[in-house]
Amino acid sequence: MAPERMASPSNKIKMFGDYMATKVVGAGSFTEVWKAKHTLHGNQVAIKDVDLQKLNKHLRDCLASEIKFLRSVNHPNII
Repeated sequence: MAPERMASPSNKIKMFGDYMATKVVGAGSFTEVWKAKHTLHGNQVAIKDVDLQKLNKHLRDCLASEIKFLRSVNHPNII
């Protein structure tokens, strides 16, 4: 899901669907991990935002494997 960007005076905020991301808690060459909160339920989550345009074929394959694994995990903190 593509994030929507919103201006904020003290920090940037991104919306990922129903999640409001307010703080970058980690970053790499082509990813950022955001602290986010569900706007209706208030559940806090971490969201990994991947810049797909920076990924070569090998990295896209690695990402696909990671997504496949995470989909198979049954844990309340992984959505």
